[in-house]
Amino acid sequence: MTRSWSVALSAALAVMLAPWWDVQPSAMTNRIVAVVNEDVVTEGDVQARVAALKERADAEGAETRGAETAMRRAVLQRLIEERLMLQEARRLGLAASSEEVAERLSRIREQLKTDDAFASMLQEEGLTEERLKQELRDQILIQRAIEQEVRAKLVVSPAEIDGALSDHGVDQTTGEEAQVRHLLIRVTPERPVDEARGLATHLYERLQRGALFEELARTYSDDPHAHEGGLLGWVRSGQLLPELDAAISHAAVHEISPPIQTRLGFHLIQVEERRHIGADDAAASRRQVEDQVYQDKFRERMAQWLQRLQEKAYISISSDFAASS
Repeated sequence: MTRSWSVALSAALAVMLAPWWDVQPSAMTNRIVAVVNEDVVTEGDVQARVAALKERADAEGAETRGAETAMRRAVLQRLIEERLMLQEARRLGLAASSEEVAERLSRIREQLKTDDAFASMLQEEGLTEERLKQELRDQILIQRAIEQEVRAKLVVSPAEIDGALSDHGVDQTTGEEAQVRHLLIRVTPERPVDEARGLATHLYERLQRGALFEELARTYSDDPHAHEGGLLGWVRSGQLLPELDAAISHAAVHEISPPIQTRLGFHLIQVEERRHIGADDAAASRRQVEDQVYQDKFRERMAQWLQRLQEKAYISISSDFAASS
């Protein structure tokens, strides 16, 4: 095999567990580095997980030199959390059937393609098939504990989604929007109204004769989007000044408006494209934001749950481990 069993197994289990809950390697040494209530974490557990992370980083071309101390500490923390979750699952009376374990074992065999590859993996890591089954059973229990203690208690209210939509500036209205270019000639003390109107009219006439809107916008416009050729992007009614909204709503695609006067000065508008925003688009945006709100709340509640488990647990980390890190 060209890759260690830890990496192969992690890939096989990617569809079963979130990336947080990686496979628990078998012990390589028996030195205890942490006690977690009635369970222990060995140096071998840490070394195996660190090796798997390094191999994965190497495969992705990431640099890991100088990062081993941080990796070891992070790995130990994750292993402690896994022990705590497994203990909580057992306290809650959760169980994993033999059929479920067999199904996951079958997926790993499929991932490794052949019986020889599966046997080689077991031999490389000093595992037996029964030991692997136990690890898979533990993973199922951890997943069940997360489902019961975190996901089942997680609720995202419509008000939270509406707030997130507002915070992200997502418009949920249906209707039409237009892709618009904009050129602004401001009225300033140095450029009075008549002069600003005259320049805007001159530019409008040049556009009518074939000049490119984006080139004139880059040269003359006082709009913040001048460097983008005056491109405002997709806009809907109510996002711009009322005078500009009215001009956009009446303009044909590619039409250039005559100079429009507002409190800022004189504007030229070109509608490049129009499109309809339907209920399906609004619903898709809402689902996307809802998913993000859910994931944010899940991470927060997950961290709180783990913190509670740690606060009521007996956890002792070997001074030798701290020194070696």
